[in-house]
Amino acid sequence: MYGKLIQAIKQRFTGNRANAGGDRAAAVGESANGAVFATGDHNTFHLGQPGAPPLHPIRSHTLPADLADFTGRAEEVARLCARLSAGGGTVAISAIDGLGGIGKSALAVHVGHQLAAAFPAAQLILDLGGTSDAPVTPSAIMAQVIVSLQPMAQLPDDEQTIAAIYRDVLAGGRHLLILDNARDGTQVTSLLPPPPSAAIITSRQPMALANVEALRLDILPSDDARALLREITGAERASDQDLDRIAAACGYLPLALRVAAT
Repeated sequence: MYGKLIQAIKQRFTGNRANAGGDRAAAVGESANGAVFATGDHNTFHLGQPGAPPLHPIRSHTLPADLADFTGRAEEVARLCARLSAGGGTVAISAIDGLGGIGKSALAVHVGHQLAAAFPAAQLILDLGGTSDAPVTPSAIMAQVIVSLQPMAQLPDDEQTIAAIYRDVLAGGRHLLILDNARDGTQVTSLLPPPPSAAIITSRQPMALANVEALRLDILPSDDARALLREITGAERASDQDLDRIAAACGYLPLALRVAAT
């Protein structure tokens, strides 16, 4: 699968020998599980600079495992899948009243797994740190994406060049980016990938961005809250009335429901 990539790396190593002041040894290959490796005396390369090899991006999949007991949100899942699978696009999932623990990230990851076949080039989840005192800069997120798809790259310091490389690496492929825990639209605007790639933004705050569909999550309906508790606790642990009281005490928040059920 990575034949062209391996060939490009081999050519790069061979081309370096004359400049190294002596022979250089490097082994390049592919492991049993499909991972590309390089060992021995070799250099990384700088993307965006003269002499960089024209490597094809490696497929990268960093989504955490989907929740086996994901419950409810059927309408939201269908809406997001339809929006994202139709030639790419972007959606922003925010919380009603800015509530944490409402299930934004869990929904985004669940949808990402549903759309894995539609975005074979990559499915990446990136924490933007929007609720922290120091949100991650767009350039740092771009660098994470580039290195995920071009693992041997050393990036320049210039932010404009990084942005250009970011767009180039994503161009033409079908990548799904989950921009998780965004602070505001300013942080994510430059990160939106070109079609046919797609992005899911999660944030506690509503996003008002051009060509970005907004979806605001509310607490779980009582029936779904009870079903989630039942799924985790098992069929015989509590009555429906008991589960309804627990759900109400948890405010119907998915995170609180999971903690209580566990």
